[in-house]
Amino acid sequence: MSEWTSVRDELPSFEEYLGSLDASRCVLIYTTDKIISVAHLTNHLNNLNPMVWAKCNCDYLGLTLGEEQWNLDEVTHWMPLPEPPKEKE
Repeated sequence: MSEWTSVRDELPSFEEYLGSLDASRCVLIYTTDKIISVAHLTNHLNNLNPMVWAKCNCDYLGLTLGEEQWNLDEVTHWMPLPEPPKEKE
């Protein structure tokens, strides 16, 4: 399983997902309020702030954007989502 990455050390790749609405851009985040959520980096929800973390409700077929969002300084760590469980045939 992946380890938590400090946002001071590295952010998830942002540019490769511009215009993409699929679950590959979602990661787990840990906030300064000790909340763990699924979110992604975006710059299209808030024109006053060039980049924010936006909560996403996602599955591996796509995602819908949640209304909750966090400024960059409100998230301390992130990690990739695990692979979904494999179904037995």
